[in-house]
Amino acid sequence: MLQFDQLRLSLEAIRVHERDSLDFLRGLEVSDLVSALEEILNSPKLLSQVAADSYIHQLKFEKYVVIKSMSGKWLRIHHWPICIENDYQDIHSHCASFASRLLTGALSHKHYRRRPGARFTEYRYSFDELTGIGESLYHGKTDLMSSDGDNLCAGDVYYVDATLLHQVSRAEAGTITVSLWDKRMKEAEVFKPAFNLIPLRSAKSGLDMQTLTAGLSNIVQKLKEANGLI
Repeated sequence: MLQFDQLRLSLEAIRVHERDSLDFLRGLEVSDLVSALEEILNSPKLLSQVAADSYIHQLKFEKYVVIKSMSGKWLRIHHWPICIENDYQDIHSHCASFASRLLTGALSHKHYRRRPGARFTEYRYSFDELTGIGESLYHGKTDLMSSDGDNLCAGDVYYVDATLLHQVSRAEAGTITVSLWDKRMKEAEVFKPAFNLIPLRSAKSGLDMQTLTAGLSNIVQKLKEANGLI
């Protein structure tokens, strides 16, 4: 069974991101992931490392950076403890491409493309890995239109290119994903309706040990229940 160090070594072997990352996630045994999470929970050193890069996202999901490989890839777990629905409030691209697998629950994605107009305010988001601080800067006005999307459920595996403009329009309560992220390559684009006058602010990563331990323990329990590992 894969332990934490073996899982990290597996990430180092991935070279072609989209194909190899999707194959890796398809082949990842939930029991192996649970074992790695339990090893983290039992190690003050590993907990401290995970705590430094994890946080509760402003969009109300929990983001845990479980493993950072030497090659710059990140293995992350996201958990939506409550149902969320967005209406044009979270359209964005990413700093890096990633592959993801739904472990529990369901997600709906909408895709967008630019068009002339000024209904949205655009920001450019960058993250400083040394300080752990993310910053968003105003970048003008634009317009967007919905193009297509995906409805995903537990077991689905998908890939998001860093340039894709998308939105998680709905997440079912209890949804958990595991995702493999490539090295950060660019600024992310974030769009807010032009009538939204609340500016984006800088944010710093980091969780206290109590919050992290409770969050990871909850995820371990949910994964065991969903996969008959109890």
